[in-house]
Amino acid sequence: MKLDDIRFIACAVLGQNGNADYDLLLSRVSSLRGIYENAAMDMVVFPDMDEDWTWSGISKEDGADGISFSRLEALHSLTPEEHAAVFDCLTFMLNARTLKISMDGVLRRLGRYYHASRIYILALSEKRRTVTMLYEWTSRRKYSIQHILSGMTLDKFPLLQRCMKEKAPIITRSSGESFGFREEGKFWHYAAFPLFSKTEVRGFFCVENAQKHSDEPALINAMLPYLKQEQERYRNMSAPLPLVHGVLTRLPNLRAYLDIVDSLTSDTFSSMGALSLDVPNFSAINGNQGYDYGREMLSYIAETLSDVFGKAYLFRTWDAEFVVLYLNTIMEVFVSRCTRLRTMLQRRYPGQIRIGYTWADGIYNARNLVKEARSIMRCETVWKDTGERLAFLEESRFDVQEATSRGDFIVYFQPKVDMRDGSLAGAETLVRGIDRAGHIVPPGQFIELMEKDGTIRDLDLLMLEKVMEQMSEWKRLGFPDVNVSVNISRFTLFNPTTLASILAIQSHFPEIPPERVALEITETAGDVEKATLASVVDSFREYGLRFDLDDFGSHYANMSIFSNIRFHAIKLDRTLINDLPGNEISRMLVENIVRICRNFNMSCIAEGVENRQQEAALLAAGCTYAQGYYYARPLPVKRFEDQYLRQNRA
Repeated sequence: MKLDDIRFIACAVLGQNGNADYDLLLSRVSSLRGIYENAAMDMVVFPDMDEDWTWSGISKEDGADGISFSRLEALHSLTPEEHAAVFDCLTFMLNARTLKISMDGVLRRLGRYYHASRIYILALSEKRRTVTMLYEWTSRRKYSIQHILSGMTLDKFPLLQRCMKEKAPIITRSSGESFGFREEGKFWHYAAFPLFSKTEVRGFFCVENAQKHSDEPALINAMLPYLKQEQERYRNMSAPLPLVHGVLTRLPNLRAYLDIVDSLTSDTFSSMGALSLDVPNFSAINGNQGYDYGREMLSYIAETLSDVFGKAYLFRTWDAEFVVLYLNTIMEVFVSRCTRLRTMLQRRYPGQIRIGYTWADGIYNARNLVKEARSIMRCETVWKDTGERLAFLEESRFDVQEATSRGDFIVYFQPKVDMRDGSLAGAETLVRGIDRAGHIVPPGQFIELMEKDGTIRDLDLLMLEKVMEQMSEWKRLGFPDVNVSVNISRFTLFNPTTLASILAIQSHFPEIPPERVALEITETAGDVEKATLASVVDSFREYGLRFDLDDFGSHYANMSIFSNIRFHAIKLDRTLINDLPGNEISRMLVENIVRICRNFNMSCIAEGVENRQQEAALLAAGCTYAQGYYYARPLPVKRFEDQYLRQNRA
């Protein structure tokens, strides 16, 4: 199991004044846990005391806890009251402007007619046999369960399985005692009606806990054909997207974005936030869940963007890609809105949407900010259908996916030395793969591929855990403490769950002080706006985590990065070191960088030192720490211990 698959869910229930029925409380909290086991994020559940705790009853077997399943038969034609309800629903449908408004309005009317707790429509995935909630109505004081049910497998719901098998409405009946009801006459019902595509069941219309007309399905039977026709009616009304505004989202499209993006710069606006959002597996979602599900998903994204960002510039730049440009706002306001957006979308569509954002108040332009936001967005991983993966590597080659699942990676250590006396100053940890034949595989054969398929974050976290395990072992053996740096990619750095994952790993090694481990990021991670990078780094630093900046000088980075982001160490790229002994400009650059590091209390480490002349030039420029082949190549654990640790054993 991956760390980001783990969710922390705390459920709490209360009794009254020492008279609580503890068996009942235990039953309720167990029911809550079952409800939220598929939650999209960490949460604490503390419901109202009058919550009915009941929907999990659909997962109980026939006969369990006094629950019985039976077919629900329509024994009579529509009553005058039911005729009036049908007319009310049809009138509303004809006047609705969108499919969502139409469906929501019908569910609301039916819910009030039946005095139900919830009414919703579930779609059945043909390939995965999972359910997805398309539409939902809840009565007052009832929470939404859309984000809980969506994605759960059908085999968890015996009632729905029987409904599909018999192709007929099925109802459960219970006195309610198994759900904690003690009031006389209190009962619980759950009815599921099959939704057909030709002769196959493709979904369910569900009525939960109807307190009136619970045994009278005629109204719903009458409405189901109209609900199906309503979806087909809106589908037929859809036209190809025009150039400026899409029928589906009513948002400006790519051409409108290109027409305006270059005019939005710091010359006109004091600050700007840019957000990029996409659904990378949208084609697969359409194929598995159906056109209506995908259409509804995009509509919900567009509506949520409008609700959260108001009058900001909103664009739908591709089928399932959106851009937000939020002008003249402080970073705290923009970030809080982005966080709210992420929470709303992930609760409804967990693991299916990527979001990236950045903010600037210096010299900027909108096009570059959007580029940065997209780059950060692509650092976020989403769920993938394993059935769609392709075996594109030859059998004799290093299989990245197999190696990742089996953890076939090892840690090498390259020493950092104090050039003044040759003593050990620390070590950089480097990854190596192991192929099926047991041969060592250099990172150049798999890092780029893992960055492309999103598994690089798994590797980064695996290496951190292996490094801390090794440091713990050294401590047990009495070896001297070693400061180490662990490489993490920008894809890992900007993933919103990385901090929690790193803290979870560290919690298993309390004997290793956080300051002994630095996270090493490359200079290209600084390509984003300094305010955005500083915000991410600061969030890690609050927990005692340190950062080293690797490869500094390889891309002629803006020197202002020093004054905005406090790194623990700056590592000079080998391109600055190669011709240092005979190049006056390189020497001056190194001297200036060393001076800046000293002024801001940062270490300066030279990479790629290969000869005595380079070492002498670095010392003359004021740089005292280095690593490179002149001292040692990356070493496996045993050789590193023998050369640098055993003679200094405590």
